[in-house]
Amino acid sequence: MSAIDAARPSPLRRLLSHPLFLAIAYIAIYVLLDLVSYILPVLPLGISPWNPPPGVTLFLLLVFGLRFWPAVPIACFAAEYVTRGLPSPLPLLFAAAWITLCYTLCAQLLKRTLTRGAEIQTLRDLAWFIGATLVASLVVAVGYVVVFTAFGELHWADFASHSVRFWIGDLDGILVVTPLLLTLRQSWPRWPLPRRLAEISAQAIALLSALWLVFREPNIEQFQFFYILFLPLVWIVARHGLQGAVLSLAVTQIGLIAVVPDTEVYVVTFIRYQFLLFSLCATALTLGVFVNERARADVILQEQNALVSRTLQLAAAGELSSALAHELNQPITAVSNYIGASRLLLDAPDAVQTQRARLIDALDRAAVEARRAGDVVQKLRNFFQHGNVSAERVELPSLVQAVLRRLAPRSEKLGVSIELRSDADLPAVMADTVQVEMVLHNILVNALDAIEHSQKNRGHVTISMSGRGAIVDLAIEDNGPGVASEILARLFQPFTTSKPHGMGLGLTISRSLIEAHGGTLNYRAADNGGSRFNLSLPSAEQDDA
Repeated sequence: MSAIDAARPSPLRRLLSHPLFLAIAYIAIYVLLDLVSYILPVLPLGISPWNPPPGVTLFLLLVFGLRFWPAVPIACFAAEYVTRGLPSPLPLLFAAAWITLCYTLCAQLLKRTLTRGAEIQTLRDLAWFIGATLVASLVVAVGYVVVFTAFGELHWADFASHSVRFWIGDLDGILVVTPLLLTLRQSWPRWPLPRRLAEISAQAIALLSALWLVFREPNIEQFQFFYILFLPLVWIVARHGLQGAVLSLAVTQIGLIAVVPDTEVYVVTFIRYQFLLFSLCATALTLGVFVNERARADVILQEQNALVSRTLQLAAAGELSSALAHELNQPITAVSNYIGASRLLLDAPDAVQTQRARLIDALDRAAVEARRAGDVVQKLRNFFQHGNVSAERVELPSLVQAVLRRLAPRSEKLGVSIELRSDADLPAVMADTVQVEMVLHNILVNALDAIEHSQKNRGHVTISMSGRGAIVDLAIEDNGPGVASEILARLFQPFTTSKPHGMGLGLTISRSLIEAHGGTLNYRAADNGGSRFNLSLPSAEQDDA
């Protein structure tokens, strides 16, 4: 079988979707509904307190298109003939034309306002649907009664009562039938799972019990108990949304029609029921749409949370990549320089004999920087993946001096003097050696870069360390140009930099690392116009305590 043959609809599907078949099916359903709902009428006309055929008409025009409007007057004549024997064909001709015109215009308006032209998805859709059908059914009712009154079939004295009866019958029929068909068209109910079958059975029993309580004895004031129906209906709608609303409304209306022939219900009482049913329909449909909107909002929220989670993972991966690129630049450059120096020493005459000590020192330094690069990769990966900090007891002056030794060649080249101040009894800190080294390295490199950019002849950096209780403070101050005012407010935000080729991640990563230690990292302008970074870490004495 070719792909074209597989995609071609079956003969049965082609038959069911043929316009002629749809029109005939619509007319048959219209006539059937008119026949079964013909109760408490204004004889010999089709004015009854419940009239579901307009609901099918509106569904046909909304879903299958306005081109089916010729089927509407045919259905009106067919229903009149089957149900009432066509007693007044001439006024019915005008009435059928009026019904067709009004409901076609109503469908045209709803196709422009409803979601995708034929779906009640939002409260706005529902408001348009109820408002449009309320006005259209009222106009139809008034026009219908005017036509038959003008032809002498009805009396003008009864114009208002007949119009109200026709109007509420059409309106309730539309509010029950059209949302039911539109909802079932989108999603047909599935057989419930065993764990939900008990709940659905209890809901059905509650709804039928409420109907029984309303009609348990013939009484002209029975409608006073109608509000009992709200209880099971709200329960059903809250659990099943709009689908539960339309199904429970259909059961309620069918129950009302089924019990009327067996009870002493007067026309006025039943019309009151239908007005109460209108309020029940409006409440149930509104609650059903709200529940559906809430469910869709929850789904969207879950999707957004998943998207945020994936975005954060990507951001963490990107931040890790940027951090690695930023932090590995110095050790890799150093390794390259040391290896290059070793190559030069080897190329010199009698290199092995005369330059052996210098060659070994250069290779040792390259090995140290290579190990440092490996430590940086491991520590940053653990930090960004798990937020891990391998804190241990560290003497802060020793850590600072280790960083200064690596930066000594550059500071000497720039002519920058570095002064180290420390309290004599400075307590040790709890810190991850590699991570804190990265922070100190970043801040000191920034200081040297700033001094170099300012082109000062005598650059100076002061590193002060002091203890205050359970906290150890470290301040790094330089006499460079300071931080530009336009970037001061976002200094610690990612990708903020004043360097032509800077990535703007050093201070962001540094603050994250220090805060992960339980410390702080802040900036303020130095008294000499330069920069001052204040760093604090918890002391080891606090951890011991």
